[in-house]
Amino acid sequence: MKRKLFVFIFALPIIASAQQSLVTHWDFNSVINDVNSATGTNTPVSGGGSFDVVGGSTYTFATGYTGTVVPIETNTTDNSGMNVTTWPAQGIGSKTRGVQINANTTGFSRIGISFWQRLSNTAPNTWVLQYTLDHTGATTGGTAVWVDTTTFTFTPQATGTGDTWHFRSVSFAANSNFNNKPNLAFRVVAAFDPVAGTYLAARSTSTYSTSGTSRFDLVRVYEAPVDISIAATSNFFAVNENVGSIQVPITVANANQAPVTINLGFSSYHNATVNDDFTWTGTLTVPAATNGSFNLPIQIMDDALAEKAERIVIKLLNSDNAIVSQSNNYSIIFIKDNDYLAPIPSNELNLQLLSSFSNGTAGTNSAEIVAFDPTTDRLYIANSIGQKMDVVNFSNPAAPVLITSVSMAPYGGINSIVAKNGVVA
Repeated sequence: MKRKLFVFIFALPIIASAQQSLVTHWDFNSVINDVNSATGTNTPVSGGGSFDVVGGSTYTFATGYTGTVVPIETNTTDNSGMNVTTWPAQGIGSKTRGVQINANTTGFSRIGISFWQRLSNTAPNTWVLQYTLDHTGATTGGTAVWVDTTTFTFTPQATGTGDTWHFRSVSFAANSNFNNKPNLAFRVVAAFDPVAGTYLAARSTSTYSTSGTSRFDLVRVYEAPVDISIAATSNFFAVNENVGSIQVPITVANANQAPVTINLGFSSYHNATVNDDFTWTGTLTVPAATNGSFNLPIQIMDDALAEKAERIVIKLLNSDNAIVSQSNNYSIIFIKDNDYLAPIPSNELNLQLLSSFSNGTAGTNSAEIVAFDPTTDRLYIANSIGQKMDVVNFSNPAAPVLITSVSMAPYGGINSIVAKNGVVA
């Protein structure tokens, strides 16, 4: 196997993958499947916490998210969502009614929250995500302190904004204050449109109504995906074909409470063949809560074929629970064949220096392009730095002589030249 092996590795984040590290989450489906989306529960599927309405809002259950954009609902026979209504009258009570999500993040870090939200045509178009680090108020004088963090809003349209599911996702990974908080909580509350200063209906052709609905589904409080990279020092390898096994080190940092599975495939640029030129397993699994360097093994097969260099280009097709570095995300492995013999020089062709010619001092003159006209035995030199055309008598190649130089400055300089049959252009 006499070729070169190049290995590029890239990692792509997958939203809400099956192995995402969840602190707690709700799908609102009945605990026991009753094939009825109008029934459900606000008890979390896993983890601790609570999900309820605040400020006087009320709720029922209705059909949950049915789309195909991840995260998706896998239960197609009993798919429920929490359908919230009873909003303030027009002009009052902005950010007072909605839902509250309590979550215990003890043992978790780099927190984020995501959810699907379906707005009816007459529901408010603007929502604010708030948080408090202690919903009991015990650490803040008895009253929870709510902080506005993200506003979800849009300009209402006749279609596509009302009766539509909207995915919301906010990461607080950079804020360590969310880590290890037994009483962390979020609120999603209806708010005045930031431009109009009043409630606007989600659909432009509708009028805001206190009975409009905001339906929630697949609400998740999660740990941010881990960071994956390949150290710059490992971006390139040069090995012989008989090296045996090589290791591509992948670095995992900011591990969370879920394992990481990395799936790899090939780029269109590779030309080596699996099982003929090399063998491998195209997945790498890293245990939960584990940082460090983990090796992806590739077994190079030492055949007896005298071949040209070959290459393999490997890409991380997807990485559950991981985000790849934008810069250190590849490893190039150069495989040198040990069967191919380079040609032995015969020295049948020998070159000797006959003469040389300079058309002026270096830095103020140049010979960017040289054209020879055999009908006149002249060399024509495009002297771009000197902004002139140099004409050289080349009838005796052993002793070229400058005949004249023609200034090209009036014509904007010179950067190319051609000569044939006494005509120069």
